[in-house]
Amino acid sequence: MADDPGPELPGLSRIPAEPTGGPRTARDLVVDALCVLLAAALAAVGIWLDPTSDRIPVAVDVVAGVAGSAALLWRRRFPVPVAVGLIALSVVLPVVGAASAIALFTVAVHRRAAVAGAVTVPAVLSTPSEYLLWPGTAGPAGTLGASAGSAALCLALTGWGAVVRSRRQLVLAWADRARQAETEQRLRVERVRRAERERIAREMHDVLAHRLSLLSLHAGMLEYRRALPSEKLAGTAAVIRSGAHQSLNDLREIIGLLRAPDIGSDRPHAGGVVGVRRTRRPLRRPGHTGHT
Repeated sequence: MADDPGPELPGLSRIPAEPTGGPRTARDLVVDALCVLLAAALAAVGIWLDPTSDRIPVAVDVVAGVAGSAALLWRRRFPVPVAVGLIALSVVLPVVGAASAIALFTVAVHRRAAVAGAVTVPAVLSTPSEYLLWPGTAGPAGTLGASAGSAALCLALTGWGAVVRSRRQLVLAWADRARQAETEQRLRVERVRRAERERIAREMHDVLAHRLSLLSLHAGMLEYRRALPSEKLAGTAAVIRSGAHQSLNDLREIIGLLRAPDIGSDRPHAGGVVGVRRTRRPLRRPGHTGHT
């Protein structure tokens, strides 16, 4: 299991600087291949220039260099174990020093500062331990200078990795805030649309209630005035039929308006303000200018 990246910046409690458990992208594969090739090339140069080669068989150096370089393929998923293992191995086999430096940088990028600092301490101490194990001909002054240079390099790698991690976290934070702002804006638009639909539906409901009351009035007139001439009777029946048809249409528009999805085009609904204004027209008989 990969070690936990842990929090770094406030508000980004569980956001790693870069995904460590998912599939690798093309960029990740290219960077990993370059890191492996760089570590292998520096290991080959170290085997050629290492003054301790007379005490370490070349075959052992070659195997260690290849293994240390190949271990960098797992530096994203297991950065701390890979770094600690390579740092410890570099004390005995200096040929893996370049791979351990790359692994230390990876820890600083993918893990919080406390973890990176804890891994940096043995990395700083590995160089004097290496020179104590393989004194060579450098002498105390040379050992001290090499140790100071190695410590400066380790601190520089850790600081550089921390800067890269902070920058990536800020980018993730900005992207997350942009997504949140977009979501909030979409919700506000949905609420406005819903409120407008409900307002239009309430207005249409009032107009529909008025129209139904007029229909009831016309129907009551037919009930109490049965002696109406046939023409007026037919006209009133036509008014009732037309009003009932319009009422059904208005009812369908109200139901469709309330059932409309929250996310849609900004085009006004067919049963919107125009429909409300249309329904405001009172029921009239054909050729009549007032109520019956």
